[in-house]
Amino acid sequence: MCRHGEATPGIRLVARSLPAMLDDLELATKALQAMETMQAHYQRDMEDEWVETLRDLIKDKANRRASMGDKGYEAYLGMVRWSAQRALLGRSGVSIPTLSWMYVRPKGIAVGVDKTVWAGLLNRSPLRLQFVELPVASGESAAFKQRVSATIKAFKQRWDWAINPLVIAVVLEVVIRPNPDTPPNVLHDLDNIVRDYLIPKVVPEFGTVSDHRWTIDFAELRSRDPKLADAWGPNPTPPRTAEDLDAAPIIEDWFLGCRMEPALVGTVIGHPTLLEGPATTSGIYLLALELGYARTLSRFYKLGPPAR
Repeated sequence: MCRHGEATPGIRLVARSLPAMLDDLELATKALQAMETMQAHYQRDMEDEWVETLRDLIKDKANRRASMGDKGYEAYLGMVRWSAQRALLGRSGVSIPTLSWMYVRPKGIAVGVDKTVWAGLLNRSPLRLQFVELPVASGESAAFKQRVSATIKAFKQRWDWAINPLVIAVVLEVVIRPNPDTPPNVLHDLDNIVRDYLIPKVVPEFGTVSDHRWTIDFAELRSRDPKLADAWGPNPTPPRTAEDLDAAPIIEDWFLGCRMEPALVGTVIGHPTLLEGPATTSGIYLLALELGYARTLSRFYKLGPPAR
C-alpha cells in the first residue's frame, strides 16, 4: 500500500492464491451479513436524505443564505456536502458481498446471475465512467484520449453540483473488462493505460485527493484554533502543484543523517535563511525520491543529486 503524503510512505506487496483469497472473501461476506441490522438500513436511508438536502441547499441558495447568514450557510453546506459525498461515492465501488457473489460464493448457492448480467449491473452504476474499448491498435490512442475527455466532461455536467469541490478523500477504482480479441501485450500494459490515459485526466478535472489531510482548510483552522493547527506542523500536506515546489530550496550531495531524529545532510541552495553551503535539515518526515522532493519539519526541499 502506498499513500501519498504519509510520513513514512511504503509499498507492500502480498501474493496469495486465488482460492485462499476467495475463502477470505466469503468469510468477510458472512461477517458483514451477521452484523447487518435495522440500524444499517436506517443509516442508508439517512445517507439518501443527505444527498437530497445538498441538492435543496444549492437550489435554494439565496433564501438559505438570507435566513442562515453567509457563515452559517457555508458551514452547513460544507457539512452536508461531506455527508452527501460519502453517501454517493461510498456506494459507487463494488461491495464485498457483491464481489463474493461475482465469484459464486458462498459455494453451492446458485446466484442465478451470469457474467453478462454482472457487467450490465456494473455499467449502470451512475457514478462509474465508462470509456468503452481500450486502444489495441496503432493510431487508436488519440481517439481513446478524446473519448476519455468527452466522458469526463459529460460526467461532470451531471454530477458537478455534488462533487465539486471534493471534500472527502477518494481512491480511483479502475475496472477493465478486456474482450477476447484484446492482444496479450495490451493486457500486460494495463498499468500504463491507467497512468498515461486515466490519471492525467481524472485527477486534475475532479481534484481528487488520496488523504483526508487534503480536505482540511488549514488557513481556516488556524484562524479558529491556532493550537490545533500548530499540532499538524508547518507543512501538513505535500505540495499540491509543481509551482508550490518551485520556491523550495534545493539540497544536493545529500544523504540521511541524524540529529536525535532522521534528517538530511547536504549542500543547500536557495534557503530563505541559510547561506548556500553545507547544512543539516530539521527532522525529515517524507522522502519522495520518485517525485524529487523531501519534507522536513520546517519546509520542503527539492532533491538534487544524492551523495555518492
